[in-house]
Amino acid sequence: MAVTSNKTDCNMVIRYNEGVDQYGVDLVKSQKFSGVKTTALDQDIYDVAKALETLMPTAVVEIVRNDENALMNE
Repeated sequence: MAVTSNKTDCNMVIRYNEGVDQYGVDLVKSQKFSGVKTTALDQDIYDVAKALETLMPTAVVEIVRNDENALMNE
């Protein structure tokens, strides 16, 4: 039996630096954007995140794509 994977959901997370705490450790905050098309290309998601970066309060540290897949046994 073969197992197949079907994309069911996708979201983008932008992590940005919010400064440092009292111990000098970086404070990183996240902003999650849900409802990204599962067929979206990585480059397109990156381009949108870079455009949104201009609206973020501080520098972007990381851009993450999270895909959710359903596994089915056929």
